[in-house]
Amino acid sequence: MDGAHGSVEVFKSKSMGWQKIMQEPNHVAGSYMTQMQHFLEHISNRAKPLVTLDVAFKTLLLVDSCRASSAQYRKVWIPANTKPELGIA
Repeated sequence: MDGAHGSVEVFKSKSMGWQKIMQEPNHVAGSYMTQMQHFLEHISNRAKPLVTLDVAFKTLLLVDSCRASSAQYRKVWIPANTKPELGIA
């Protein structure tokens, strides 16, 4: 998945190459506008966040693990009980 270009590709082992399966040309602008609108609503109305810290952390951990796996050409294991560390002093 390429969030910057709004595309999704899959790797085909038989052809040893990537195949684009989705392309959204205005993906980035719409995504950022939606996030900004929610952020402003959250601040002004104290609305509940769409995604919890735990879910956001696990999503980023999964994306980072996928990138590491792809770069290193190996499986990367994610411990089931991994929790975010806030690092707030």
